[in-house]
Amino acid sequence: MPVSLRKNKYVHRSRISEAKFRELVRYFALDLEAQKISVLSRLNRNTVNRYLLLIRERIADYCNATSAFSLAIPVREGSDAPLPKGTGGEGFPLFGVIQLGERIYTESVPEGIKKGAQDLIRGRIEARDVINANGWRGYHGLLDLSRNRHYHILKSPNGGEDVTRPHAIDAFWSFSKMRLMKFHGVPESTLHLHLKECEFRFNHRRDDIYALVLKIIRERPLS
Repeated sequence: MPVSLRKNKYVHRSRISEAKFRELVRYFALDLEAQKISVLSRLNRNTVNRYLLLIRERIADYCNATSAFSLAIPVREGSDAPLPKGTGGEGFPLFGVIQLGERIYTESVPEGIKKGAQDLIRGRIEARDVINANGWRGYHGLLDLSRNRHYHILKSPNGGEDVTRPHAIDAFWSFSKMRLMKFHGVPESTLHLHLKECEFRFNHRRDDIYALVLKIIRERPLS
């Protein structure tokens, strides 16, 4: 017998009620793991995982739409040949970070500049060589998730070191590590979604996450 669909303004063709979905979002806002949400909401674990994935996708879209990278220097596509895994190429979890005030913005380092970024954190080249290179995004830091480390790129307009250190990056990295550790390993396919969730929670740490998530999804319902 087919499952009846419920009226739910947050989810197209939903199989759970709007009240039950709000309950799920409230537990998500509290940053509970999927297993705990499943027990507390009495929803099937697969159902919970499906909705959490969709919610994280909406959050990532929201972060990207409001990202500081929309103002960054365009990247030269295809400037480097694909690299083997583990040397800064496809599949290597390397992310760039920009700090604006107390807010943090992240993105997966584009292939065109990934090798230069990896050479920088391995100490093969100086920061000014990367910063002055064609296509550099102007990152304030790099997150190397394969080695569980982060790096600052201190710079001034003339390419030298800046006297101001972006301390929010340290706070964000500590916050992200604590969040990611509780998942006991995140699949590479969803790693960017979890990092975007960290970005979202960090930037809105003084806001009502529950209300904000509902607002985001109400404007673009899940399907």
